[in-house]
Amino acid sequence: MSSPSSPPIRLFQDPSRHAGSPLVRALAGHTDRVEAVAVTRDGRHAISASLDGTLRLWELGTGRCVRVFSGHPGGVQDVALHEDGEHLVSAGRDGMLRLWSARTGECILERRSPWPTPRGVRLHPDGRRLVSWGYDERVELSTLDAGGSPRMLRSHEAPVTCVAISRDGSRLVTWGYDNTVRIHALERAELTTTFDGPDSEVVSAELHPDGRRALVACTDGALRVLDLETGAWRVLGHHGYPALTLALSPDGRELVSGGEDDAVRLWDVETGTNKATYAPPSSGEGGLAEAHRLAVSAVAFLPDGRQVLSGSFDRTLRLWNTANVFHAPPPRHRLPVRLLTLAAEGQRLVSGDAEHWRVWTLASGACVQKLPSPPGSVQALSALPQAGRVLAARNDGPVDLWALEPPGLLGQLAGHTRGTLAVAALAGGHEALSGGRDKLVKHWSLEQGTCLRTLEGHGQAVMALTPLPDNRRAVSASADMTLRVWSLDTGECLRVLEGHTDIVLTVVAHPDGRRVVSGSMDKVVAVWDVDSGDCLQSLEGHTGAVHALALLPDGRTLFSASEDGTLRKWDLERGDATGSWKPGAVPRTLVASAQGVIAVGLDSGEVLFVSWSE
Repeated sequence: MSSPSSPPIRLFQDPSRHAGSPLVRALAGHTDRVEAVAVTRDGRHAISASLDGTLRLWELGTGRCVRVFSGHPGGVQDVALHEDGEHLVSAGRDGMLRLWSARTGECILERRSPWPTPRGVRLHPDGRRLVSWGYDERVELSTLDAGGSPRMLRSHEAPVTCVAISRDGSRLVTWGYDNTVRIHALERAELTTTFDGPDSEVVSAELHPDGRRALVACTDGALRVLDLETGAWRVLGHHGYPALTLALSPDGRELVSGGEDDAVRLWDVETGTNKATYAPPSSGEGGLAEAHRLAVSAVAFLPDGRQVLSGSFDRTLRLWNTANVFHAPPPRHRLPVRLLTLAAEGQRLVSGDAEHWRVWTLASGACVQKLPSPPGSVQALSALPQAGRVLAARNDGPVDLWALEPPGLLGQLAGHTRGTLAVAALAGGHEALSGGRDKLVKHWSLEQGTCLRTLEGHGQAVMALTPLPDNRRAVSASADMTLRVWSLDTGECLRVLEGHTDIVLTVVAHPDGRRVVSGSMDKVVAVWDVDSGDCLQSLEGHTGAVHALALLPDGRTLFSASEDGTLRKWDLERGDATGSWKPGAVPRTLVASAQGVIAVGLDSGEVLFVSWSE
């Protein structure tokens, strides 16, 4: 047997690679949260807007606050910097728009906006015109001089959430609560195109330098790309829940995002790769003690594209060197990982704790999505063949059908009276099984949302389920220390498998369709013949309850996870253990892919992706 101190495994994530902190410096001085940031064209200075009622001009080379602009009682909502670097425009919660001299700090011009609180402000690339919007369906087009006559666009049928101006100044794109995207020809102030929105509020947007795409941050945590020619949407990546802000690099090749998860994330615009994450240890996303401690509300690239400025609810700004590659520790759950299921034809993994779910790519071990766990304590997950759909067994009763993208409840299977502990989708994704504290197994039609039949026989709660490869039989594991083989066509119990001396916690089907493997609180892994009911093998070695099992497609290699803190590898043909490894925390759940990748969920909140060879 291999020694636990030298496990024959390869960890996909390598938490030991650090190349120094990417933080250049922190800028402190505001006394309330930072709402917006902007950087001068030469990259030497930046301006920040805060709810403390001030704007601050910063010297980025030293972190020194050069000037404070005061005049917006109630706070500054947004700021836009003129191309000349000499002037800036602010939108305040006092309802005022103000033009300032960056050199002297003097307010040159002020005008009351059409709204009690303007939501945002943008400067046209020509440096003479201004676009502002508030908390209604209108957008105002105005000039910086006092004599201009503002023009009002009724842009949406519900309040406008966000606007963006093309870099050539020809187009204005707006997003609204009416879930539409509207494109206007700015010279004529004319609506030219309307597209459907992304079914989530857009809170920040920029148009790509190629003029064909818009990139947006949404409150469901997704970063999306809109094709401005066809109206087609695609998801670039998932920041967190929710995303609050984004910015494009000058060349359009990278994107930076910020959100309520306290993190700053760097993305590759073409591939969607999350290239870096700057987050505090408390977030579960990394280990940067210098990162923001509250939500990241504003981000901006410096002109060289190698540094990023971020502003936060923690009242500070931070300057990041994105060229200094920082290999953060892999993301982790804050609580023990009790849920794992393979999705998207085995290419992705969904993990869960009591607070959040995460979606991972199995090939790289990268976390690509984080979303809140549904209400109620989820006891088990089972992914459907349909991409992005998952069944969740809830301790407070029903089985939920969830969509992952965008996150949402699609339906419920209600029938268990004392909570559901187990769920398993049948091949094809049209039917499913559930097991509950009420001692019952239920067979469901997912298309109709109805119970096809109820399987009765267990004397205690049903803890786990597995369909057999023929898809017409299934095996249930129970707290009554038995397993039962069921006909799904008739509901008849075909066989009772007896031999465990404590609660049976887990069961998996063998690819040959003739055997199943079970794990129990009696510390034993048992292999059963489902036709005869005989126990073919009793695999002993664990010194604690066996929580989870995973079989490789070869039908010979089995993995078990135990309360004793070990993961064991078994050869079913020889009937013995060929390896043991202690991952550093109790492994609660595991799954194995067709490619031989084992994903392990730990009590520490980590999800490990390993390849275990002899």
